[in-house]
Amino acid sequence: MRGVRNLTISVRPLIATLIMFALTACGPTRPHETMFVQTADGVTAYLGVTSSALIAAHAPDHAERRMHAGRGTGNAHVMVALFDAETGARIEDAAVDASLRGERHRGSRQLRLEPMRIENVVTYGAFTTLGRDRYHLTIKARRPDRPPARLTFVYDAAALPLPD
Repeated sequence: MRGVRNLTISVRPLIATLIMFALTACGPTRPHETMFVQTADGVTAYLGVTSSALIAAHAPDHAERRMHAGRGTGNAHVMVALFDAETGARIEDAAVDASLRGERHRGSRQLRLEPMRIENVVTYGAFTTLGRDRYHLTIKARRPDRPPARLTFVYDAAALPLPD
């Protein structure tokens, strides 16, 4: 019995630490953390950013190689998948624009995120050039007969494998 009681006493700090980590993980996102999911104005958006070199590695007849009319300029490909926040249905009929602003640069860049049908689902995307900076990406999604949705992401491009 004595060994069991000592085991119980030594496990309590471990359990308390695990509970503290679990509660911390459930807290609000800090302003400078990269965010990949946002919900606002009835829309849930998932952000994806990848090196444009991954797209260029596909065969010329591959669907991802043909997107955006073959205009693959820039070192990054920004994508968002949009869903109705209430029903969870994928949004495939939106006009999507983005404003991209780096924290260490003045001004912002405007991007038109074009619909891309890959594996029979629509995602919106565009090529752009990113430097080693933290970016604020504001998405404006306009759907027929609905007010526009504005969603803002923070993306740290240090996570993207960029050429030096």
